[in-house]
Amino acid sequence: MNGAPLISREGTTLSAIRGVAGLVVVALFVLVAILAPLITSHDPVVQNLPDRRAPPSWLEGGSVSHPLGTDHLGRDVWSRLVYGARTSLIVALGALAIGGVLGTALGFISGYWRGSRDKIFDTTLPRLISPVVWLVCCAWVALWLLVYIGPALINLIIVMGLVTWPRYIKPIRREVMLHTPQNSIAGASDPGNSVRFLFPKVAGALPTLFISQMGFLIILESILSFLGIGVSPPTPSWGIAVADGRGYLAEWWISAFPLICIALLSAGFYMLGSWLTNRRKNSRAAP
Repeated sequence: MNGAPLISREGTTLSAIRGVAGLVVVALFVLVAILAPLITSHDPVVQNLPDRRAPPSWLEGGSVSHPLGTDHLGRDVWSRLVYGARTSLIVALGALAIGGVLGTALGFISGYWRGSRDKIFDTTLPRLISPVVWLVCCAWVALWLLVYIGPALINLIIVMGLVTWPRYIKPIRREVMLHTPQNSIAGASDPGNSVRFLFPKVAGALPTLFISQMGFLIILESILSFLGIGVSPPTPSWGIAVADGRGYLAEWWISAFPLICIALLSAGFYMLGSWLTNRRKNSRAAP
């Protein structure tokens, strides 16, 4: 009879461990990005062709001055990784601000004014939030911007924000509907008071939702940069670093280290977001 509570406690403990691990990983990357000028000794964009493709310091031929080696243009891999973390976080946060605000507003509206519109959101949203649709939209809009406006970091942020807003609508809509009477529709007696009542309750879900989306945005920026339609060289980017290493498989460190960074940071955000989501669910279930 005590088996279910025991399993529940074990699951909660495991989720907390993953959450703390995710928090540590995210905090470490954020700290590295902030302290970038203090923890690097090489300019991440300066080329040094005589030192190109130098191995990490612990391998034969490596140098302490380049602890993780150099890339095909002689640029320090460690410096590129550190400043690449800054690029990824800036782009992800900027896209989160645009997509999050737009998606939250539309989710709030769709949850508050219900009725015949439910079918539109139930049938259209699953198509809009398809990963394939996201990637195709990002690629198409980014290509258009590159051709007609020119490459810039702000363009990438705008593109990612505008094509990822559907990800926020459904969770926010669900939150609004949880705190809204079943018969709540447009034309309520006092919509202003209802909105002022609902927003603080819905706002509690925003940090969890936004943190959960950061991992996806990190991966999306890396994919677009890898494809050549994201961050423009020579700006440090993990996606660009992976693309640079395609032609140098013997020099594995050029692409392996940025791949590890992408995996670690996105996993860190995922674990942290999953833990916060579970905590929110448990707090609701508690009597």
